[in-house]
Amino acid sequence: MEIRELESFSIEEQKILGSFGYISSYKYEVNKEEIFGRISFCVDRISLESPYIKIYQEEHEDYERYNRIIPLGFSKGVFLNNDLIAVAICEPIDWNNTLNIWNFQVNEKHRKMKIGKALMENIIELARSKGFRAVVLETQNTNVPAIEFYKKCGFELEGIDLSYYSNNDAESGEIAFFMKRKLKK
Repeated sequence: MEIRELESFSIEEQKILGSFGYISSYKYEVNKEEIFGRISFCVDRISLESPYIKIYQEEHEDYERYNRIIPLGFSKGVFLNNDLIAVAICEPIDWNNTLNIWNFQVNEKHRKMKIGKALMENIIELARSKGFRAVVLETQNTNVPAIEFYKKCGFELEGIDLSYYSNNDAESGEIAFFMKRKLKK
């Protein structure tokens, strides 16, 4: 297994990695309450009656964006016998000195083998060595497996957007969670 800088990322490589999505038996339910000048959010992990299944559609615009970001030198891949088995596509955000992870994926056959953890540690060390103050990412309240993985990697929930994907995210079931791993200098 070798972790190295990505040179490009194509739909064909995505197909080799496998379908991009997740299955979760849980979700984080978000409730917002406004009373007398006080706004509070309550986030509870709940069991689902049936698993939530999400498969992302391949969008050519995503790959165009990824291939504009990759030459910046912050995106990594994990290769086994020269085959791509995991990817982290990252972009530096100058105005707030963070490294944003746009896409983090491990081939399903290679999950639970500490490959994702090794890749994330590599990204965090790269960010630290380049002087970033934090590594940030966005996921959904329904992607509990990813949230738990990110928490194990030292990320914390830092923000919630109730209308990031559409104007009725809460009703449709997916709410954006923003997670951050603050780095010590």
